[in-house]
Amino acid sequence: LERQKIDLIILDLMLPEVSGADFCRWLKNNRKTQLIPVMIMTNLQGAEHEISGIGAGADEFLLKPLSPTLVRLRIQSLLMQKSAIDSLEEAE
Repeated sequence: LERQKIDLIILDLMLPEVSGADFCRWLKNNRKTQLIPVMIMTNLQGAEHEISGIGAGADEFLLKPLSPTLVRLRIQSLLMQKSAIDSLEEAE
């Protein structure tokens, strides 16, 4: 994250070292990464998991099994938003 320009982060709620929600919260609280869109994809069912992900700052939350078409469209949407944000930052 510190060495390369990242346009989108896709993660699961279940990560080996830290929860996906905690990692997302760290990203969104970090000035250098707060504007990178985060998509959470998980197979954890239940509204509490979606609330956890969205509450942590995720820009998108998808439940597995996933529709490839839906994933592609959501990624395209997030990348278009990121491109607009990058253009505004450059204009500043």
